[in-house]
Amino acid sequence: VPDTNILVDSLESMKELANSGDWSIRVPTTVVIELEGLAKAGDGNRAESDSAEHLAQVRENSRAALAWLRDKPSNTKCVTSKGTILANFGVISEEDCSDGQKNDDKIL
Repeated sequence: VPDTNILVDSLESMKELANSGDWSIRVPTTVVIELEGLAKAGDGNRAESDSAEHLAQVRENSRAALAWLRDKPSNTKCVTSKGTILANFGVISEEDCSDGQKNDDKIL
């Protein structure tokens, strides 16, 4: 179960795991939603500590991760916070019944 950072920072490693066929990979809808937000992020959304170059790299890496997920590797599935496995990584939304949980808590 990769989190957003793994898909943004280590996509090639994730692809290797998926391509090995030895693992069943489950990507939480929360992660896909976060990737979609990062892929659309503009310079106006950056923290003071983030450089424009870093933001652009995160945006491009997020787009690459989404493209890979949408190619739907056979052993890679999207899963809701309730544990339901979805048929694809298309349009994803999930009712927010998190009771104030942070995204990392939803993933766990």
